[in-house]
Amino acid sequence: MARLGNDGWKVSSTKAIWTDSGYLALGGTTDTGLWAAGFASRFDSLAPLLVRKRANGVWKRVSVPVPRGRSATLTDVSAWKRNSAWAVG
Repeated sequence: MARLGNDGWKVSSTKAIWTDSGYLALGGTTDTGLWAAGFASRFDSLAPLLVRKRANGVWKRVSVPVPRGRSATLTDVSAWKRNSAWAVG
């Protein structure tokens, strides 16, 4: 992930949240926190991946249900108040 500030683009590391993963959406505000949604490669299928940027600047993986026997990807995320977000896929 990258962020545009007054001094140009800077990479914001998610620091090995999961190997072989990708983010498809970013949502939230400074008040709600930032959320990123996407997928993680898991053996021979895809698992949903959701991470949240905490107030201290660290990204942390959030547990989401994984459908049994199926691949799943999260394609969008929206947060409208602190600790309250929706992700779809």
